[in-house]
Amino acid sequence: MPLQANSDLGSLEPLDEAHAGPSYEDVCGLALSDQTCPATDQANLAVLAAVAALDMQHAVSGRDDADTLSQDLQQLDNKLNVLIQMFATFWRQQCAFPPAHAVTVSADALRLDVTGPNDDGELLQQLESGQARSVSLYLHDALPQPLVLPLARCEVHQGGDTANWTLHFAQLSQELEDALARHVFRRHRRAVAQSRVLQPSSAGE
Repeated sequence: MPLQANSDLGSLEPLDEAHAGPSYEDVCGLALSDQTCPATDQANLAVLAAVAALDMQHAVSGRDDADTLSQDLQQLDNKLNVLIQMFATFWRQQCAFPPAHAVTVSADALRLDVTGPNDDGELLQQLESGQARSVSLYLHDALPQPLVLPLARCEVHQGGDTANWTLHFAQLSQELEDALARHVFRRHRRAVAQSRVLQPSSAGE
């Protein structure tokens, strides 16, 4: 039986209100499938572990604290970062990544804004048909393997020319659920830290 798309306007709350846990915004490759989550837990756990390592590399590369890293380690770190970027470029050229979409990710759902058929007609058709049973998320440019999660249901809130879809994940194993929650928390914490850095200082006011 296909999943039903819920178009009740009153049933959908914003992701950060409907879900108590943290979330983060991103732009990443996304694809839907009518197959029930072909990826195994081990494959998904490996993807999340690789993303965590790549995110950590990004965080370390952005630090300017000379007292924390020696000059030699900093140079090695810079070279590794260059290799990661080269690898990402190579995979982008060799692999057929799906179109990127602006998403909001939490530990139990994904919010996706689709502006219309010109944005991604195939994706919109899959959502409206109620046949989407799993979602593949490409969480890092340097990682060609996606995180593939099963879907329990999809809900839509139509606002003007934009359809806001919430894709609720199906029940995950405890190990995968915990790993996904850690990933979301790390990305959420990083986004909060970056927003604080970008905020203008009010010390002189």
